[in-house]
Amino acid sequence: MDIHRAVRITMVSSLALMALSALCLVSCRKASVDRSLLTDSPCAAPCWHGITPGITSRSQAMAVLRDSPYIRQDSLRERGSEELGGVTWQWSGQGRWLQPSISWRNGVVQEITLGLTYNLTVEEIVNKFGPPEALGVAPGGTPEHWYWIINLYYPQRGFQFKAYTREYSTLFEPSTEVGGALFFVPVSLEERIADIFDDPAIASRALSMMRPWQGYGDLFEIYYESPQDLEQ
Repeated sequence: MDIHRAVRITMVSSLALMALSALCLVSCRKASVDRSLLTDSPCAAPCWHGITPGITSRSQAMAVLRDSPYIRQDSLRERGSEELGGVTWQWSGQGRWLQPSISWRNGVVQEITLGLTYNLTVEEIVNKFGPPEALGVAPGGTPEHWYWIINLYYPQRGFQFKAYTREYSTLFEPSTEVGGALFFVPVSLEERIADIFDDPAIASRALSMMRPWQGYGDLFEIYYESPQDLEQ
């Protein structure tokens, strides 16, 4: 065989291997996206990968996290103690909006926060879980780059979702992005708000700002009269 031909064959083989490697990297990244919220696999919300608030122990939760292909293992950060503590991490893929975390009390998981790594809309959430028990709105961003945060509460089922309007928009649409999910022990709406806000006065004010589901449209035509309604 001519040496030049042999070199060409070697180069072509190397390029083919590089292309296959690149394809593998892409497929591996796609495979590392956790869509269990939608698939209910391996368990349905408020369970996440076998971790259930109010049931799973801290040690069991940490074992799941250390074995998860979705998590950058060097990013796990445990804080606090067995009595009161938690852990944060970074996803293998690009996370958005919320810092993923798990908190525990007296050695038992109390809450799971998941910042999602894929596109999810309010319409998809409502189609899967039905309309929320209540909806709450809060300002987000900065005065120069503002948007609205919409909390979709399903407290008696043990979960809550955070949606985000487009920048400079008050429109709540089927396509509005859902950026985070929170799982917790199922409680009443009043108990959930009290868990979020330690101050009873603030919790009472937040509860008064909750609204029943009324569909899509301008937040300040359907749910509130004006942004001033939400001022603390």
